[in-house]
Amino acid sequence: MAKIYYIDSENVGDSWIDLLSEDDSRFLVFYTGHSPRIAYPQAIQLMNATNKPEFVECYEGNNGLDFQLVSYLGYELHTDNTNEMVIVSNDTGFDAVVHFWMDRGMNVKRVPRSNASNTQILEIIEPVSDDEIITSL
Repeated sequence: MAKIYYIDSENVGDSWIDLLSEDDSRFLVFYTGHSPRIAYPQAIQLMNATNKPEFVECYEGNNGLDFQLVSYLGYELHTDNTNEMVIVSNDTGFDAVVHFWMDRGMNVKRVPRSNASNTQILEIIEPVSDDEIITSL
């Protein structure tokens, strides 16, 4: 089973680039003019990667990138639900989508990334339940 990564570049910057070394994976990088720029070391790593990502330019708006990423995910699940779908974002708002698809037997998860470049996956986060209260500072 292959993995398809849906990368929220506005949220995780270029911290996803080290994932390119994973074999049998596809990378979709969703970006807008609000996405942080890629640093030179990460740009070099990206240029030298054998597993090149696809870049998906998104329309800007309130949560615009998030909605387009989720729409693309749903489309991909409809056409090929055999892959593991991984949303790379620190945004817990995606957890509702993860719950939705997990309840329907689809292999969807969200993994957070540190905004610092070249870091490992921190941990796989279980989706936030409806009973938990999320506060932001």
